[in-house]
Amino acid sequence: MHARAHAHAHTCTHALACARTPEALLRCDRLAAQAIEHGLAEEAFEIYKKFDKKVEAILVLLEHVPEDGLQRAFDYATKVRAVQGAAARGTGVGALCMHVRGSSQGRERERER
Repeated sequence: MHARAHAHAHTCTHALACARTPEALLRCDRLAAQAIEHGLAEEAFEIYKKFDKKVEAILVLLEHVPEDGLQRAFDYATKVRAVQGAAARGTGVGALCMHVRGSSQGRERERER
């Protein structure tokens, strides 16, 4: 089942990659949710990245990738913020980037105690 879900996710995202219609975006959300249900958080992350749904991609990392999800979310948010430039400051991905950064600093302080 795992391999079938992965193959299905790849086929569907490839077919939808150029479509940015509301229907395609809804299908993207459904497909990513199915990937998560089957334990395929990495595929869900890639699906959201392909559809330029940055906040959702970061949330997948934070909520479903326990090992290094926090660091990857921070790295991705930083990269996205750099690409977006000044327009992202204080809103959307920029705010999420700051939240992730604050969370990681708080966890580091906890470890030091």
